[in-house]
Amino acid sequence: MTTRITKWISGKTFFAALAIFGLSIGFANAQTWNIGTPNATDLKATLSEGMLTINGKGAMKDFANPDSVPWFSVRNSIKSLVIISGVTNIGDFAFYSCGGFTGNLTIPTSVTSIGNYAFSSCSGFTGNLIIPNLVTSIGNYAFSSCSGFTGNLIIPNLVTSIGNYAFFSCSGFTGNLTIPTSVTSIGNNVFSSCWGLTSITIPNSVTSIGNSAFENCDGLTSVTIPSSVTSIGNNAFSFCDSLIAINVNAGNLNYSSENGVLFNKNKTTLFLCPGGKSGNYVIPNTVNLIGDYAFYYCYGLTSVTIPNSVTSIGYGAFFGSDGLISITIPNSVTSIGYNAFGLCRGLTAINVDAGNLNYSSDNGVLFNKNKTTLIQCPGGKSGINVIPNTVTSIGDVAFWGCWGFTSITIPNSVTSIGSFAFCVCNNLTSVTIPNSVTSIGNYAFSGCYGLTSITCLNPDPSLITLGIYVFSSVIVYNCTLKVPVGSVTAYQNAAQWKDFIYIVEESATTVESITNDILRIYPNPVKDELRIEGDVPFNNLSFTIYNLAGKQIINDQWLNGKSINVSSLPQGIYFVKIKIEKGVITKKFVKE
Repeated sequence: MTTRITKWISGKTFFAALAIFGLSIGFANAQTWNIGTPNATDLKATLSEGMLTINGKGAMKDFANPDSVPWFSVRNSIKSLVIISGVTNIGDFAFYSCGGFTGNLTIPTSVTSIGNYAFSSCSGFTGNLIIPNLVTSIGNYAFSSCSGFTGNLIIPNLVTSIGNYAFFSCSGFTGNLTIPTSVTSIGNNVFSSCWGLTSITIPNSVTSIGNSAFENCDGLTSVTIPSSVTSIGNNAFSFCDSLIAINVNAGNLNYSSENGVLFNKNKTTLFLCPGGKSGNYVIPNTVNLIGDYAFYYCYGLTSVTIPNSVTSIGYGAFFGSDGLISITIPNSVTSIGYNAFGLCRGLTAINVDAGNLNYSSDNGVLFNKNKTTLIQCPGGKSGINVIPNTVTSIGDVAFWGCWGFTSITIPNSVTSIGSFAFCVCNNLTSVTIPNSVTSIGNYAFSGCYGLTSITCLNPDPSLITLGIYVFSSVIVYNCTLKVPVGSVTAYQNAAQWKDFIYIVEESATTVESITNDILRIYPNPVKDELRIEGDVPFNNLSFTIYNLAGKQIINDQWLNGKSINVSSLPQGIYFVKIKIEKGVITKKFVKE
């Protein structure tokens, strides 16, 4: 008996010892798999009564994908995980999406590496996460979306490699994170969306910080870049709403900081303004380039002064900076990147110095110099917008997110409307597209669910090249498409245009007057027979019934005095379109 107890204590006969003491391990219902490498039998996984136990000596195999993990199909029934000392490697995808695990995660001290996606989406683990001292590498997405951890993250000093997205969206980690001195590179999105972290210590061994490495770490208030860092990726500290200072060690040969803002060494490029900065900010007159996303979602800034030294403003440079009211582009600027002022909902004016040779402004809207291209309308503008008749092109994202507009008139000079040009103009109720327009870009009016009227003046829709999903999320049964006389049929047969339930000739008010005065449908709601009644004789008119999704349900001829049998229709709201001599009349009815 003493010998057996000694063996149990040493861990050599773990399951035999449980049997000696009369403890059931549920072998009758247990499932067992060999998962070692290079010898499969070196490690065994046993699932019994909701407990998954990994036992043996050596490395666990890497799984090619979640479906190749033997317990993946029953993962929702697994409630606890025990990894016995002796396991040296946690394989790729080993416990991916095992959301039923609860309590603390204990990784044995024998483990030296943790594979890609090893614990990804194990959201039930709580408490601290302590990576064992012998671990040298943590794979891509190893702990991503493990949002249940509520304590500290401890990374040991032997770790040399932390994969991309390794701790992405581990939002419960709190306190200070110390990155060990063995780490030389912080990968893309490694700690992105770790909201609870309040401070990060980056050692002098780190030479590169990847794209979005600390993005959306709302708890950070300041960070210091050591002298060793030679590259910082895009958006490395974006969306850090509490971050007020990015400080750089004075010995760094590549970067510098001033008033908590990140620059290159000689301050000719402004890389990033921290998201928690507020009030007025004056860019130093050494700066030539405002980098991509430099002021990305800097909500608290109310004004930014751009000096006459700046020649280039990067992609999305001021995107989402809602606190800005106006901004002035100096005469030195020769290049403004895509969507530089997008979704700045408080911005009412983008002004351009009259001496600028490349850009101009009119009524606070940004144009190229000769006003043939409308580049960006500030997001805070409202009311009715009339585009100048010098404009031939409405640029990509030109009015994206301009919630304040209710009506926009496009002049007959315009030939192209760019992709996303009016995307998410939620309060836009009407728009007129002139017959000069020959192309409309992808998603141009996507998300304009407030539209009730679109007037398109081209009699031939085939002459207008449409991108994909031009009218996505426009409520087609609540938006009248008004087209030139005699072109209704052409639009009813044209891709994307035909999705509109109510297509009428340009003089739509006349048709609506006829609809109200001399044509009626009854009963409404209707159960079986829908009748149509007119004050003048209508006979042998074609009609079509559509459901709310715009799908054609019934297409037939209506004879005066007869009824339409709708008894087979499911309950719901429908539209009946009746073609008359002067156009198309649409009526809504409810099927009981």
